[in-house]
Amino acid sequence: ETAKMYAGMMDKELNKLIPDLQKLLQWIPSEGVILDTCVGSGHMLEWISKHDKKNHSHHPLHGIDLSTDMLDQARQRLASLDVTLGQADMLETTIQIMSSVLRPNSCAAVLNTFALHHATPEQAEKAISDWSRLLKENGCLYLGLWEGKTGYMEDCPPGVQSLFHSEPNVKRWIRTAGLEVLMSRTHVEAEMGNQNTLFIICQKKSIP
Repeated sequence: ETAKMYAGMMDKELNKLIPDLQKLLQWIPSEGVILDTCVGSGHMLEWISKHDKKNHSHHPLHGIDLSTDMLDQARQRLASLDVTLGQADMLETTIQIMSSVLRPNSCAAVLNTFALHHATPEQAEKAISDWSRLLKENGCLYLGLWEGKTGYMEDCPPGVQSLFHSEPNVKRWIRTAGLEVLMSRTHVEAEMGNQNTLFIICQKKSIP
């Protein structure tokens, strides 16, 4: 039920992300994997598949999610598209999809939207560093997250960890990971009690 509800919500929410995704496709290298680390219902990879104007065969689409229910939603949505999906934890150092392990410097883009609230500050910083290593030179990381003073969210279901991460902290983690912010914007979600959301596209300028 939760997965179906999320998929229905994304039918509307995707429109808020399209301007960012358009910029992302303009800025990423012409070759390399596009990886969604919390693919959810598959809406973003579906949109990218239909709007990527670069040589499509050079941007293989991969998506992971920890939830089997969300992966079922994504498989239904993406059934007619050439997308590789697999169950994996976005916080794992080595991301394996099916029988393939994503290599360092292999991704044109890595996406993570509305999932970092499940990570502690230490886990979030490490994840951004790990995703940076996956990026090719000039590859981009796209983040979307609930922004606020670092601390736990209220009214969470039992057993669910949800934390705010502050904009200064996130941008510090990005710099530490060797990434440069190309775009940063905030949006107030009125339907979520005026919760602030932060969207960032950052780029890997050089490979050490």
